[in-house]
Amino acid sequence: MFIARFIKPGSDLFKKIGAKLETLDGLFSIRPVWLFPVWILMTAGMSAAKKLSVPEFYWSTAVDWSVFYLFLGVSFLMAATLMNGATERRGGSSRVVLTAGAVVTVLTVGYMAMTIHKSVWAVLLWAVAVFFSLQAYIRHHENGKQAVAMMGTLLSTIASLSLFMIGWQIVSHDLVAGFVASVPYLLGSQAVFILLPALNSAEDADHFRDKVGGVQRVLSLGTLLVAMATVSGYLLDDPVASTAGIVSFPFFVVALLSPRAEHIMRTARYSLLILAIFVCVI
Repeated sequence: MFIARFIKPGSDLFKKIGAKLETLDGLFSIRPVWLFPVWILMTAGMSAAKKLSVPEFYWSTAVDWSVFYLFLGVSFLMAATLMNGATERRGGSSRVVLTAGAVVTVLTVGYMAMTIHKSVWAVLLWAVAVFFSLQAYIRHHENGKQAVAMMGTLLSTIASLSLFMIGWQIVSHDLVAGFVASVPYLLGSQAVFILLPALNSAEDADHFRDKVGGVQRVLSLGTLLVAMATVSGYLLDDPVASTAGIVSFPFFVVALLSPRAEHIMRTARYSLLILAIFVCVI
């Protein structure tokens, strides 16, 4: 422990500091790692919509505080959902976070509707859709219904589409174009989502080089989905989706040919990282 280097363990001061730090454990009930896909998909929607007006590569350095607060509000909504899905449910805390998220989101969208375009109000509908679909997805898995794979896939697809469309409608009001542009991102996100059971098994392995059994089917499907995401991104002239898919594809192939725990963990984590890199710099 870092503090033990400077304060004697077992001392009164050490105990007081330890008690204070233990109160921060509640932050992990939010499952902050789950917020990264939320931010990535919303940013991907903004990036894809921006491509309609700026077809070449661009580097956006302007700070839009309304977008920041919208991301913050949606993050609070997702955090409340994840807290409700935690093993130790935190009803009171989750209601406070949910209320804060709803207030920030509604006020921000209202401001954006007056300053950008009125159709941005649809963002509220997408926020509601992702909130309930993610909540249903978590309950679906907590109730031991992993066998009903189609329901989990449907719920995660709705959540992914809703997050993408939140970002899209900040920039554009063309709903149909948004649905079309979301195809490679939905395929890519599902390629990662279906790996979650395999990822859990890989993380529970005794050694990172152990082979994980019973994952060939999901790895095969994930490889097919990321290949489809790459092709659809190319056909839609989306360099972000197609390039991220090409770079991620070898990880899926390696995991499929050699389903070791280390390969599965790299595939699930690096695929999100790669998409985040390309979305954020292009």
